[in-house]
Amino acid sequence: MTTVNGLPAHILLVHAIVVLLPLSALVLVLTACLPSVRRRLAGANAILSVLVVILVPITTNAGEWLERRVARTPLVRAHTELGDTAIWAAIPVAVLALALWWRQREAGASGAAAVNAGAAAVSAGAAAATGGAAAAVAGGAAATVPVAGAAAVAGGAAAVPEAATSRAAEAGARQTDPAAGGASANRRRVFLAPASKAVGVTLIVLSVLAAGAAVYDIVRIGDTGAQASWQGQFQQNPAPRGH
Repeated sequence: MTTVNGLPAHILLVHAIVVLLPLSALVLVLTACLPSVRRRLAGANAILSVLVVILVPITTNAGEWLERRVARTPLVRAHTELGDTAIWAAIPVAVLALALWWRQREAGASGAAAVNAGAAAVSAGAAAATGGAAAAVAGGAAATVPVAGAAAVAGGAAAVPEAATSRAAEAGARQTDPAAGGASANRRRVFLAPASKAVGVTLIVLSVLAAGAAVYDIVRIGDTGAQASWQGQFQQNPAPRGH
């Protein structure tokens, strides 16, 4: 892309980079430091940061096209050389934004697995309690029936807690055995340790450094570009108005 509506594409694309890269860097720091922001914006910022990485080489290529069509001054050369560093500022921001999004995704999956495991444990406890209640009722019935039927009632009462124990054991097995289709079968392998404070602090430090470097680089690139475009192109005093 070299021109847009008769204008050099670089002067239009550069505004997108100047706005979007610092914005992505700012959101990166917020998502690294604040879990509430991370839950809401980690995915969106991952997409934004990747978009910036795609836009940077398009913008620099358009700038090189424009460089060959303007006077080659030291300011233009300085701006061009600094422009080539923009990609190295954008890539770390994108990598960390993707890492934070993935870590939030793993944290959500781990939380869902824990909820499922808790629900299975509650179900197993309820089954055991129901079996115990049935056994107590059967025991009371055995105390009131004639002797001839007591043995049959006692046998049935013995079978009830045994069945309840079997159901509780099966529920416990489903929680621990992936082949049984329990909660652990839904657990996903994690790579970024969602519960680790050390990993969280490391990501915060790296995000702050990457964001600071990106903003600093964009400011330098924008400053040299403005000087190359406008230095010597205006007067300190206003021009007299025509009558």
